[in-house]
Amino acid sequence: MATPDLTKLAPNLSTEERYKLVLADCLAQMDGEQPMITESELKALLWFPSKAMWQEYATRVVTFKLANSIWIQSIESEKLRTYVCYLLAAHEFERIIVYAAHKIPKRKEEDRFENLKKYVKSLNKAIKGFYAYREAIPKLEEELCGVPFLCKTKKASIADMYALIDGVVSDYNEDIRRFSDCRDAKQYIKPILDDPESYLVKAPVANPTEVAELVREIKRLAESEISSRS
Repeated sequence: MATPDLTKLAPNLSTEERYKLVLADCLAQMDGEQPMITESELKALLWFPSKAMWQEYATRVVTFKLANSIWIQSIESEKLRTYVCYLLAAHEFERIIVYAAHKIPKRKEEDRFENLKKYVKSLNKAIKGFYAYREAIPKLEEELCGVPFLCKTKKASIADMYALIDGVVSDYNEDIRRFSDCRDAKQYIKPILDDPESYLVKAPVANPTEVAELVREIKRLAESEISSRS
């Protein structure tokens, strides 16, 4: 079957159709594939009969670019912040267990449990911010005509980040539950038994308002940039 000549089809294509064609080709190239659209076809696709049509197309493209730069960096930063919070909580719990049988001042022992509670609170807060991006990704893609803004390589990398956090949180909670069920350990972790919710990491549930705000903000930045060019 012959490949359609986009130079002839371009004048009859809508903004959305042009965007889908160009960005799908762009994503493929980001994954190391050869371009499917020729230079002459691209030139035809990027000629717009009206300023309004150009603005609609350009806003989507800029949103795509901003999400690929700003969101990728933010997701990496949020992952790091979440992982640091996890390390602090895991280390503090380990100290509680290691020194459980030692005679230490009661105030110092209480401080360790308070520290663990504080670290878990910070971890729960960090997780919400981190997972807000995971919820926001498909919502932004809906705004971008259903076209992904992440190439397969970046999408796999981000999936690995979330798998890492899922794994360490699961391991941490399992350690808490295991010691809570251990008859010999119960005497040493009574504060956890009395208030388990303060010491367990909650399932990541992103705040819908925060998710919506992430999408609105990236779109606002794109619209502002296009407005400054007009």
